Amino acid sequence: MAESSMASFRVTCPDCNVEQASDEFTEIKSFVANHHKHTGHNMEWVEAEFGEPDEPRPDWQIECDVCNDKWEFETKKGAENFEEEHAQYTDHTVTTGPKAVVTNEFDEKSVKGIIYRLEEDIYEDGVPEKEVYTLLNENGVELSEITKRIRTLRHKGEIYEPKSGILRKT
Repeated sequence: MAESSMASFRVTCPDCNVEQASDEFTEIKSFVANHHKHTGHNMEWVEAEFGEPDEPRPDWQIECDVCNDKWEFETKKGAENFEEEHAQYTDHTVTTGPKAVVTNEFDEKSVKGIIYRLEEDIYEDGVPEKEVYTLLNENGVELSEITKRIRTLRHKGEIYEPKSGILRKT
């Protein structure tokens, strides 16, 4: 079991100063029962500290070359509504598109998430592989790492290539 203050579940015994922590509730529950069985002591739950909640990440971005400005939205509908309003009030044409969201912990879920989002919202017949490379590379991911992750997702059967250069979710 984890002995970490960052674990999701923590207990302490005020009688003997024993502490236990784990990310698994069943482990802590079992520890509490066994501690009571062997010592007769009742454990106390320690409130977990999760920090500040994450800010919602905008998934859609609108750019206006005339205004030289960008706006971000959590939903495609919100972005489309703003796009219509902006065109109505300024007579400018704007570009709407999914914002690439890449975490510091790059894994195949980032690649898969981008493929899924682009396929649902823009490319109904599959996502051009070049688009995935461009979005991820613009966010600092090395091309060799992108290639490796796409290969892994294909091997796992989570994405496939219906025709050369096009990726689809399974």
